[in-house]
Amino acid sequence: MSRRVIFLLCSGMLALMLLAACKKNDTPQPASSVQVLKPVAVAKSNSTKIFVHYMPWFDTPESSSDGKWGIHWRMANCNPDIIDSSGRRQIASWFYPLIGPYATSDRDVIEYHLLLMKYVGIDGVLFDWYGANQLYDYPTILKNTEAVIQFTDKVGLSFAIVYEDRTVKAAVDANPEEDGIYLAQQDMGYVEQNFLMLPIIFG
Repeated sequence: MSRRVIFLLCSGMLALMLLAACKKNDTPQPASSVQVLKPVAVAKSNSTKIFVHYMPWFDTPESSSDGKWGIHWRMANCNPDIIDSSGRRQIASWFYPLIGPYATSDRDVIEYHLLLMKYVGIDGVLFDWYGANQLYDYPTILKNTEAVIQFTDKVGLSFAIVYEDRTVKAAVDANPEEDGIYLAQQDMGYVEQNFLMLPIIFG
């Protein structure tokens, strides 16, 4: 058998093998299964329940609806787009977050915060909440609160809603035609429907 024939046979076999491999790779592969683990209890030397007050109002340009830094990173006189020589942004905070200015609704940030709480022995989160109306940054606070709440049970933490009593006054001051009692009832109805009548704490 000539070398040319052997070469053609080998080339043909190689082409068939590559074609078979390509066809095999085109076959949809089953999705890998993800094992979901139950929350692990953290041993505590003191049985007293510890809850932390959590402010869910921080936004970055990537998470905000207007593409700007949230008001609580800026306040009246700070600009987070200004970065100093150490690489820190100019933010309205006495302490600088180890992870830098963050968005409360970021899934990685939520996991980071809740697991830190869990591992230091905290039992639950008290969310500072301003109701479900569209005033000021209340929609952002509502959105962020709900994003964090989704993960509390997954890590084994409890939570409660701290309803800011000045919420109603601010709404009525902004629009005197509003019925403050009705607004408060609406907010409590929202809590009932969306948070399954979990504890409510009045601020």
